[in-house]
Amino acid sequence: ARLEELHGDAELLRIGKSQMVNLYRVARLKSLPNSRIEITLQNGEKLIAFRHYVQGLREKLGLL
Repeated sequence: ARLEELHGDAELLRIGKSQMVNLYRVARLKSLPNSRIEITLQNGEKLIAFRHYVQGLREKLGLL
């Protein structure tokens, strides 16, 4: 929560209990079962946005 407070509405978004993603580094999104999203970063690293955090991700990216 501390990082979120420091960056406010900037590019960082929580995608899991212990994960945040820099939205400017997202290259691709892929829907997964159970309302999860696979996030591929520009460097090829893959992360999973868990269902509790997917709504915030969609809102932030304007995908609603």
